[in-house]
Amino acid sequence: MEKEQNWIVIEDSSLSEDKYNKRYIIVNKDTGELLDNAQGYGYKSKQNAYKCYGYKLKHKNPKQHSRKTKQIVNNFINKHKSLFNQLEDILFHAAKYNEKITDKQIKQFLTDNNIELPCTYNEFMRYFQ
Repeated sequence: MEKEQNWIVIEDSSLSEDKYNKRYIIVNKDTGELLDNAQGYGYKSKQNAYKCYGYKLKHKNPKQHSRKTKQIVNNFINKHKSLFNQLEDILFHAAKYNEKITDKQIKQFLTDNNIELPCTYNEFMRYFQ
């Protein structure tokens, strides 16, 4: 099920030169806050505005997301240092004796210790190890 968008495209009369050269901007439906105006020029058509803004929402900067997630995970680990030292010891001994630790076992360890992760399990494991 697709999430309902909370933004709309409207004509901006201050950017439109005349009735044949209209310009469009994106605003928040609820607050009327300006979200995007094509760097101050406005979009030339409603279709372009919908396409461009939809693309911008879908393709946020992945490097920035990764840095923030890594920082969140590191702060979380530092807050629960003794518990994650224990988990590292478990993983180390498993590797030392050539045993496999499954994701299910790690998730169970977190559940048993009442740990609720600040991100998805996969994001957490990417930066924990």
